[in-house]
Amino acid sequence: SDGQWSEGHELDRVPDFAWAGSASNVWFVSKFETNQDRWNGWGFEQFEIGQQLFWQTVGGSGDDDVWLVSDEGGEMVSVRFDGARFRVHPSAEMPGARDVLALGPNDAVVVGLLGTVAEWNGAEWQATATMDYAAPTYNAVWGLPGGPVWVATDSGEIARLR
Repeated sequence: SDGQWSEGHELDRVPDFAWAGSASNVWFVSKFETNQDRWNGWGFEQFEIGQQLFWQTVGGSGDDDVWLVSDEGGEMVSVRFDGARFRVHPSAEMPGARDVLALGPNDAVVVGLLGTVAEWNGAEWQATATMDYAAPTYNAVWGLPGGPVWVATDSGEIARLR
């Protein structure tokens, strides 16, 4: 609370992204690693993903709903932590995934290159906006359950997605 780091922890890898659902559910994601680290309130745990991909982002809605998203060869690849392990989910054809927003177990949004959007409905990803060469790239997405969802573009614009 005094702004000073109270204890040092050394990880086996350098994290590129972080996401926290609570003080006992903090994920530190490294772009090129098959294992990822979670702070559980007492110490760090490592979780095997099973795939070494170029992870673009991490986001979640709770302890048992955490997404990692990658862009491999122009196709989105996603894995979801269910509270015990990561599971690969078939993904929508969506090039250039940049950010993920999880609003609940049946509602997540991934945004990316040239205005692309994919939405999770609890069973599968569906592309809801396909690549448009005139559209800006969506770099970030944010919103709250039951509320509007906003995107930030590479041209500095903010837009309401839904």
